[in-house]
Amino acid sequence: MGYEIDNDCVGCPQGCVHCGRDVDRKIYFCDECGTTIDYGEDLYIYEGKELCWECYKSKFNEKLCDDCDDSTCSECNRESDYLYEVEHNLWVCEDCLKEMAERVEIE
Repeated sequence: MGYEIDNDCVGCPQGCVHCGRDVDRKIYFCDECGTTIDYGEDLYIYEGKELCWECYKSKFNEKLCDDCDDSTCSECNRESDYLYEVEHNLWVCEDCLKEMAERVEIE
């Protein structure tokens, strides 16, 4: 799991004034690109790695839908500008891809 322990203590010269900054917290990051995950964002599991959304999306074939292509999601039947191939010839929109993704339980 990609995380490190951090706190915001500045080491007050007069000694600790108990401002609340000296609290250890876990900072999570993407196993592939190293991007720090902000509070409220998710990490997604792909082949044993915990990835940010952009790295997770990059693992799937993506097609830009124009006037010549079928631009309908196989799951929700809505039109989309981009579709992602999750199985052979099963193309889904970004919203459905996110719904299908396995999320990491962040403490």
